Amino acid sequence: MKLSKRGWILILLFSITTLLAFAGNETETNSIDAKSFYSLGDFFRLLGSLGLFLFGMKYMSEGIQKAAGSKLRQILRAVTANKFLGIITGVFVTTLIQSSSATTVMVVSFANAGLFSLSEAISVIMGANVGTTVTGWIIAIFGKVDVSDLALPILGIAFPFLFIGGDKLKNWAEFVIGFSLLFFGLGELKDSVPDIQQNPDVLEFISHWSGMGFWSLILFIIIGSVLTIIVQSSSASMALTIVLLSKGWIDFPTGAAMILGENIGTTVTAQLAALIANLNAKRAAMAHTLFNVTGVLWMILVFTPFLHMVEWIISISQGLYCEVMGKGCDLDPNAIDLFTKDPSVLADVGPIGLAVFHTSFNIINVLLLVWFSNVMAIVVKAIWKGRGNMGTDVLKYLDSGMMNTPELAVIEAQKELLEFGQLVEKMFKTNLILLFRDGTKKQKKAAKKILGYEEECDEKEREIARYLADLSMKNLSKATAYKIRKIWSIINDMERIGDMNEKIMLSLQKNEDIVVFNDQTLAGLKTVTNKVDEAFAMMMNILDREEDTTFSLLQVKNLEQEINEMRDNLRNAFFIEIENSSISFQTGLVAVEVVSNLEKIADHIYSINIEMLEMG
Repeated sequence: MKLSKRGWILILLFSITTLLAFAGNETETNSIDAKSFYSLGDFFRLLGSLGLFLFGMKYMSEGIQKAAGSKLRQILRAVTANKFLGIITGVFVTTLIQSSSATTVMVVSFANAGLFSLSEAISVIMGANVGTTVTGWIIAIFGKVDVSDLALPILGIAFPFLFIGGDKLKNWAEFVIGFSLLFFGLGELKDSVPDIQQNPDVLEFISHWSGMGFWSLILFIIIGSVLTIIVQSSSASMALTIVLLSKGWIDFPTGAAMILGENIGTTVTAQLAALIANLNAKRAAMAHTLFNVTGVLWMILVFTPFLHMVEWIISISQGLYCEVMGKGCDLDPNAIDLFTKDPSVLADVGPIGLAVFHTSFNIINVLLLVWFSNVMAIVVKAIWKGRGNMGTDVLKYLDSGMMNTPELAVIEAQKELLEFGQLVEKMFKTNLILLFRDGTKKQKKAAKKILGYEEECDEKEREIARYLADLSMKNLSKATAYKIRKIWSIINDMERIGDMNEKIMLSLQKNEDIVVFNDQTLAGLKTVTNKVDEAFAMMMNILDREEDTTFSLLQVKNLEQEINEMRDNLRNAFFIEIENSSISFQTGLVAVEVVSNLEKIADHIYSINIEMLEMG
């Protein structure tokens, strides 16, 4: 869900307030007379419990992502051209973080970074669709047990760990707290939906809409889609569907149709995130939509036979369980009827039936469409034509969707630093053409190039800073917040390197006609530019390889000291040349200014190298 931290806090406060406000009236509303209608209080309690469920799901997902963010990145990067490995990866990651949206965002980001192709990204998205069905099983199985009684004690045990211990312990505490809030919300959700026997008019109303055959199927698919779009979570809409079925408010075919709609609705979130993203992001989001919509279309054709197959699977499973366990078989396997209107029967088998339907549908859909992943890639490329980045032209790796996973967003920001480093190094190399006068035509082009590079530097610094500012508003671990501060400092240093390069260019261009360097002055300038070039090479190595760099902190400091001493020696040498009339006064001043700016560039490179090594 794409809400600010303040938005999530408001949801939590609203949820708790509504639950407290209407829980106190439970005694008064227990009678059949009071429950003969669905009151405004019931509705607000439903909203509050749904909000608590959503907050728990979000907090749990964020906790596990912060605890295992880098590991998730390694798992996703292990995806190769083997599409089946991609599917397994999608299933595993989504099962772990309980959010197909978060997995899709990661996939979009890594596809954008060129770590794997669109076809491979599609295979991971297919796996994510299967992984998200685990939520239905959790709700169906635990929904039969009153786990809300355990939710508060678990929350009480985990809560102190938010304030003690290291980041890892706090992240796992967030996961456990989110897990307990999720089930507390689920318990309240069940209690906020009254029994259908006490509201017969509603049953008659729903029966009217569910008795139109094919059009009822289409109607409830639309309802499921709209519900998921509103709550921005297929897990929440799945939970609500299961609760409504277990309470008898809807029958099994209606619940199955709503789940099909939820499969479509969950793709809208990715589509919205991709609106302001780049071309690869748009294509990945479209592939997700195409995959889910195609699945729903073929399911509509075989809907009723497929539901009978689900009923058969549950009957066989129940029979095997009875034979093996010899107990717990109050429900006769041969008497299982998912098409019944009896709420008491639906309460027993309905939730499991929806979980089986959801899982079997997604698995079969993957098995059918995995062979056409390359065709799907061609189709989405035809839908979204064009080349390159359709978002900002300045940033290559960063997009807004990645902010939902801050730990991975920081990793992508570090890749953006490498691009920034290549840009400022290119500026420096271009300046050497002006300094050593490598041809008149090249000099004129060099000056224009440097001005263009400087504008790009300024824009890149602004865009990355804006991205980091938005990212800082997220719920961050200490390690991630520390890295963001370091990256912020580094982009400032890189922008200053761009400024220094521009100053060198303007000084050389302004005095082009009156400055004449002799061989001795050029030799001195050559020694310092070689050292600065060495510093750039060191910086690029550290930016590219992070903690695996071949350079140590001592080497970085020694090179900086060498350049400082070289600046002092050359400045003295140039002033001696001016005194000896070997060069003109103006030439000497320009040479001193160039050396001073080169040393300042080296200072900023030194600062970048230190920040990167400390961050690693």
